[in-house]
Amino acid sequence: MYDSIYGDIDTFVSSNKLISQMFANNSTTLVNSFTSLIMVVTTAIGLVMPLVVVHKVQFETNKERLGYLLVQRVSRLKVYYSSLIFGTLAILINGFCLGIAATSSMQANNGKFIITCIKASLNQWPLVCLFVGLMLLSLSLSIFVGWLVYGLLGYSFCVTYFAVLLDLPKWMMHTSLFNVLAKMPMEKFDLMSFAILTGIGILAMLLGGILYTRKEIV
Repeated sequence: MYDSIYGDIDTFVSSNKLISQMFANNSTTLVNSFTSLIMVVTTAIGLVMPLVVVHKVQFETNKERLGYLLVQRVSRLKVYYSSLIFGTLAILINGFCLGIAATSSMQANNGKFIITCIKASLNQWPLVCLFVGLMLLSLSLSIFVGWLVYGLLGYSFCVTYFAVLLDLPKWMMHTSLFNVLAKMPMEKFDLMSFAILTGIGILAMLLGGILYTRKEIV
């Protein structure tokens, strides 16, 4: 649904001489701005799957049904870190599919845009580490903490996505985790924010992994 809009952007710009002149020097401005917003949407959707997987593990643990799986060849760490793999694959597939579909709908068929979408999706990887890390940490804590992670994801998404529509103040926009990272491809890559979020997420995963391996599961 979103990919089809890329073709509408091309038609909109090319059909009006005034608008074509306005974007003559930088015709990719609208496309990059739209792509940076869509990356927030696809990342939020992609994060749902690994969070649900972790929440399911916690649910099965509380129901005392996970022990039957762990006594076989499946280790705790394999169950624990599989959600990170799911999240990473989700954003990669989102970026790749977005690039292919957008390129096919645009008049100027530029294969480089696929690489641009993949880079923009990989820029969101620290959010995968952070949210998955917090959810994995919640396995050894109260189940209420897991719902707080869902709430944090929903809040961050709504603040970023509806900021212009609701005319939210700037200070509130800074509270969204989606606004911490650079909005690629509209903005340049920000190594500092990328490293900080990734570090916090990995730290949460390692701490949660230590607590989870010591947790008694029946």
